[in-house]
Amino acid sequence: MKEEKNPQNIIDPLLIEVRKEIEETEESLGMPIIALFSPSSDELSGEISYPAEYFIAEQLKKIKEGKGLSNEEKISQLGILLSSKGGNFPTVLNIVKLIKENCERFSIIVPGKALSAASLLALMGDELIGSKDSVFSPFDPRVNNFTNPKTPTVSVSDIIAILSQNCSYEEKAASLLSLYKNTDPIVMAQALRARNQIKSALLERLKKKKLSEKTIENLLTLFLENDLPHNSLLTISDIKESGMKVTELSEIDSNKLKRIIDLLADYSLPVRGQQLLDFYKKGNSCFLNFSLLPLLTFSADGGLKSIRRDVISTYCGDREKVSLPAISIQLSMPFDYSVKP
Repeated sequence: MKEEKNPQNIIDPLLIEVRKEIEETEESLGMPIIALFSPSSDELSGEISYPAEYFIAEQLKKIKEGKGLSNEEKISQLGILLSSKGGNFPTVLNIVKLIKENCERFSIIVPGKALSAASLLALMGDELIGSKDSVFSPFDPRVNNFTNPKTPTVSVSDIIAILSQNCSYEEKAASLLSLYKNTDPIVMAQALRARNQIKSALLERLKKKKLSEKTIENLLTLFLENDLPHNSLLTISDIKESGMKVTELSEIDSNKLKRIIDLLADYSLPVRGQQLLDFYKKGNSCFLNFSLLPLLTFSADGGLKSIRRDVISTYCGDREKVSLPAISIQLSMPFDYSVKP
């Protein structure tokens, strides 16, 4: 992937405001902050993927430079402002390792959404900071049939749910056979192995945090062993009831952090579906170019480091009958994108 630095965006007002809001929040919370964001709108749904490891490493380097620290020295306290629907579990584990190698302590700050793999990241911090609006979800690896990628994804909990149904042996066998036809058994075995690896890594991390055995058992049950549907939502209250301490954001800090997330969402997706429709309904042009950021990180010292995909959209038909499916959209290959506001 190539890296692009676009001087036209250096003074982008959205990024300037993001930096200002982050600096104010850093002063309030007493720690440098790295935002880790992937959008989850109807128009664009990103996720935490392997480039995040590189972006986080670069942000940590810039924060150390800003504090006058050598590469060998550690940042005393770091905050990760997290908003994501999830992503790649091994990437999350690698991010935790990177942070621990460069920081004495780190807090995960969740003002809104941290689902699936992002929930795993939230639990692995030295401190979880959230609000009444924070939501999480169970983490359970979902797999595709590589020989038929159009089939729905399947998780380990789907199999457990079938086996736990109150029905006859024949009905369970029929349901499992249906899953077997749509899912490669080798891939399912990989999902089972991945789930065990996640459990092992989380268990090790929770023990290092010196949580009680009962709290650890409760958290593992809540997030991994309850066999809740993958899209179930869990709250701060659920985590507290498990016995884990959660630091609550003040209303001022919570609103400021939500504002940062909203700004990052606007920057990552500058053109929404309705705006695209309005452009072709009301204008004469047959082309509209814009860019999407499906994964981004931001810090006051390091600026924006993200994945970018350029978009070419076209429509030359009847303006009155334009619809989103009728608009042709082509995406470039993803590439690294960096801006220092």
